[in-house]
Amino acid sequence: MLLLVFVRDVLHLGIVQLGILEGFQGGGMILGALAVGIVGAKYEKRTLILMGTFFVGFWLAIFGYNPSVIASYLLISVIGVFISVLTVPSNTLLQEVVPDEIRGRVFAVQGTLVQTFSIISIGWESAVANIIGSQAMIIVVGVCCAGIGILGRLFPEFSS
Repeated sequence: MLLLVFVRDVLHLGIVQLGILEGFQGGGMILGALAVGIVGAKYEKRTLILMGTFFVGFWLAIFGYNPSVIASYLLISVIGVFISVLTVPSNTLLQEVVPDEIRGRVFAVQGTLVQTFSIISIGWESAVANIIGSQAMIIVVGVCCAGIGILGRLFPEFSS
């Protein structure tokens, strides 16, 4: 939801340009998935997940700070790349550690939790964004994600 407000109020774009921007993110996700498929086996999944978390946050904060339309297309593509660096190994890891007989249930619960927390995050992010603005909120969320990536690296016992 913040992206819509950010695109409208900061980048001064319309709904068509929002769709194009999201298409660039999808393109980045495809490139990221291909990259993980090609070089991902050289790294631990935990390392990729934390790196993806950090760089999604880092580039999201830069994206939120940036008022340039052209740079936004590039930045959202890079964010898409790192979304895949985060999600591909995390899903692979989950498939590896969950026994076959309960894998479907575990993924169903995971999907439900992701959707539930997405709705909750829309609510609290919107409430805070009404106070500090969508641009500042995107930066805050980016810094928090990057911080989680750093903390996971510094304290491996929390992410093992």
